[in-house]
Amino acid sequence: MNLSNNELGNASAYYLKHFIGTIVSLNLSCTKLGTKGCLELTKNLKITVKSGVNKLQYLDLSQNNIGTEGFMKLAKRLRQSDSLLNLNVSGNQMNSGDFTNFEKFLSGCKSLVTLNISHCGLPRQAFMFLGDGISKNSTLQKLTMTDNDLSDPVMLKFICDGIISSKVEPKLVELDLQRCGINEKGVVPIARLL
Repeated sequence: MNLSNNELGNASAYYLKHFIGTIVSLNLSCTKLGTKGCLELTKNLKITVKSGVNKLQYLDLSQNNIGTEGFMKLAKRLRQSDSLLNLNVSGNQMNSGDFTNFEKFLSGCKSLVTLNISHCGLPRQAFMFLGDGISKNSTLQKLTMTDNDLSDPVMLKFICDGIISSKVEPKLVELDLQRCGINEKGVVPIARLL
C-alpha cells in the first residue's frame, strides 16, 4: 500500500490498525506522520508482531519527522519481527536521545535485509549502538547512510568494527556512504573492510 506524499498526519496511524497485520508493504513517506503518529503506529505493530500475524515486509517512513523517540519505539516493536525485510527511515532527524534500542533492533530482527538511515543527523552514540547491532545481525545485507556527517573517523570505526567482528553470516555486503564528509582519516577503518 502506497500512501506516500499525502496529508495524512499523525491521526491516520490510528486507522491503520484495522489492517496493519495484513499489509505486506506500507509506504508512508512524506505524510506528516510525526513522532505522535509513529508512536501510534508502533502500538499497532506491537500487537501484530507479538500475536504472530504480522506480514509487513517493507516499511517506508522516510521524511516524516518521527524523531529519535519515534524511531527507537519503532525499533523496539520491530526487533521481534520475522517478516520485515526493508526499513526506510531516511530524512528523519534523530540527533539526540537514547539509542539502545538501535542495537537491540539489529541484533533481534531475524529478517531485515535493507536499512536506510540516510540524512538522519545521527550523533556519535548512535553509531556505537549501530556497530554493536551489526556485529550481532545475521540478515542485514545493505545499509544506506548517505548524507550523515561521518567526518569523525570514530563513527566509521564503530560501523566497520561491527562488520568485521560479526561472527554470523552473511555479513553486510553493501554499505552506501555517499556525501558523508569522510576524510583521509575515515578511509583507515573502511580500508580494513576490504
